[in-house]
Amino acid sequence: MPLSSMQFTDSSKKPTQTLLYERRKVIAYIFDLDGTIVDSDLLLLNAWKHGLHRLGRRSEDSEIIGYFGMYTTDIASHLLKGDVRYIDDLVKYREEYFDANWRDLIKLMPGAVDILIYLKERGFRRAIASSNPRERINMILETFCLEKYFDVMVGRDDVEKGKPSPDLVTEAAKRLGLPAANCIYVGDSVYDVIAGKRAGCRTVLFINRPMNTTSLDAEPDHVVCALYDLKKVVSTETP
Repeated sequence: MPLSSMQFTDSSKKPTQTLLYERRKVIAYIFDLDGTIVDSDLLLLNAWKHGLHRLGRRSEDSEIIGYFGMYTTDIASHLLKGDVRYIDDLVKYREEYFDANWRDLIKLMPGAVDILIYLKERGFRRAIASSNPRERINMILETFCLEKYFDVMVGRDDVEKGKPSPDLVTEAAKRLGLPAANCIYVGDSVYDVIAGKRAGCRTVLFINRPMNTTSLDAEPDHVVCALYDLKKVVSTETP
């Protein structure tokens, strides 16, 4: 086509409000896995308690749950009060317990399938950004027949740093082919909110347990108490 006959859009003539909307338009939803898409709190709690018991240690349930969402080795370091000698052992015992019991103890979070179908039908891209290794993510999603609802899956072995670093969320947005500003990250912990914000996403805090209200200090953009409430977020963010 001759250059003279081509039509160009002069973005400088667009209203500022329109440009800002396009740059921040929500195109994708990125989800945490544990505690968000699947209910794995009891399994995770028991896995950490099992590992600590193997080392002759213990921590209060509330302390362990308070670290949910962080990178696995970071949780181990906190629970061991910085005693680096046993971090690898604790992680090993925790992983062994998790792998041996997850099929019996993990449940699908109520409303997960419905909201994923809702987003897919409306053309939103969908991704998982989880502190789990990618192989485990795949197994969990396949067990619940959820793999067809996600375009991208990112696990801890895909990045250098776990949450609250933004690496997982940033990588998910990158693999979706989108700026983070066009994504919303949905998770159930303060570390999810921090990671999402650091990546440049808007964030949704899913309060699935009472103590999650402390995560409000991270100032998420939206708060939901059930996954189906994400429909209200979609309505708000997609005028």
